[in-house]
Amino acid sequence: MNSFNILLKAGLLIALFLFPDSLIYGQPHKILRVKNGQDATKHVSSKDRFKYQDFQSGRLHYNNGKFALSRLNYCYLLGEVIFINTQGDTLALADNNQLRYAEIGNQRFYPFPENGFVEIVEDYGVIKLTKKVRYQKDGIEKKGAYENNNEIGSIYNASTFTDITGRTTILPPDNTILLKLNTSYFFMDVNNRFSKATKTNLVKIFWKNKNAVEKYLDDQNIDFSKEEDLKKVLRYCSDL
Repeated sequence: MNSFNILLKAGLLIALFLFPDSLIYGQPHKILRVKNGQDATKHVSSKDRFKYQDFQSGRLHYNNGKFALSRLNYCYLLGEVIFINTQGDTLALADNNQLRYAEIGNQRFYPFPENGFVEIVEDYGVIKLTKKVRYQKDGIEKKGAYENNNEIGSIYNASTFTDITGRTTILPPDNTILLKLNTSYFFMDVNNRFSKATKTNLVKIFWKNKNAVEKYLDDQNIDFSKEEDLKKVLRYCSDL
């Protein structure tokens, strides 16, 4: 376990469709409310925090070809793969630069350059469809009022939020923080480089068949925010 640099403490877990029903949580709530000052990792239910009901036997595969066995889960609050150490503590991985991917059952999670992990949806050989599912700050409820503020914030202490620029906001004690479950889709190439799942990036990837791809997109009215549409268009493009 000395291969790990420990960052954060977390909590329990969930499951995915490849596991038996007894191990699988249903879809987490789309919106969570956390009172100012509460630790979201303690006041949010396991169903809304984790993908798997129980930590699963998994592997951490490193860039040097080695791997480590561990009990793993995916945390929606952090967007991270987390593990249980030999002392029984639940921890998040700190140094993802040395990690190639995490494997939980038949599912793979790859380190994402900005932070956390993405989950593989489907592998098409030259390209993989991935998604990042994570709660993000969606707004603030103030005594009968609602303020929308789409900053991504730290949810360990709801009295403060740090956005992607590093700016920290201290929130008044009467506020309730709204956390919204967000799913973002990305393309991942054979060199583990990521690009947002958009029409422009898709055409760049399959530039040799640009005309055919653009015609298919127009004819099929593909919505790049819908997983099934993305699967459909990638299956088409990979067969060209």
